[in-house]
Amino acid sequence: MFEITEDNENNIWVQTERGISRINIDDYSIRNFDKNDGYPVTKNNYDLNKLSNGNLVFISDYEIVSLDPQNIKDNNVSPKVSFTNLSISGKEIYPYSSDVLDSYIGATDELNFSV
Repeated sequence: MFEITEDNENNIWVQTERGISRINIDDYSIRNFDKNDGYPVTKNNYDLNKLSNGNLVFISDYEIVSLDPQNIKDNNVSPKVSFTNLSISGKEIYPYSSDVLDSYIGATDELNFSV
């Protein structure tokens, strides 16, 4: 852990070598932000400041990231799951090559297995 600060909503922000984390002190939930969220992760993060306008500035050897914590919205929409292939015991199963698949796995609505 490198730096800790509080935003205007009383959330705690922690900067680490793996990204940044927001801790909601009302329900103690933790939301981590990393490269998948657009935050450049580096092991050389070393400074975190809160500006007078409430924005947070994260500083590393290579980047300066500024964000407005009040404008961060969580994406609560689950992504659609799509299967692209099927393997059983390490062997890929192709359509019509066995009793398992009648068509391409992506077009298959249901699979039933018995042991």
